[in-house]
Amino acid sequence: MDGYLRAKPWGDLALWKRCQCPGCGVAHRFYCPNCRLLVGEPSGAQSFSADPLPLRVEVVLRDDPSKATGVHAAVLAPESVTVRNFPFEESVAYDPASTAVVFPSPSAVAINELRPEELDSLKTLVIVDSKWTKTVH
Repeated sequence: MDGYLRAKPWGDLALWKRCQCPGCGVAHRFYCPNCRLLVGEPSGAQSFSADPLPLRVEVVLRDDPSKATGVHAAVLAPESVTVRNFPFEESVAYDPASTAVVFPSPSAVAINELRPEELDSLKTLVIVDSKWTKTVH
């Protein structure tokens, strides 16, 4: 990934223009947070996306997508990332044995504190994308 970022396949960011999203018609620069599409890509820029991630990522949005940071993952790795709005419209079940939730709390465990076998068992990473000041622990 480091080599990919150093290669800058997106080209000169100054060349990216504010354009209408082909999905919704709203003008954006770089990407549309609602449709999760690249927008305004300059000619000559390589088409880019991240390789499939080693696990499934679920981004749970509680705020406006245009203010969210997790939407970027869905733009760059659409095959591996699902964005869900909270509250969920449909029931979602996660397997506690293979799922980790990224959320700051007094009982949270840092990823570097997990044993290798715990990391190997992870298949899904749930990221709560919310303003931390609005969360209830």
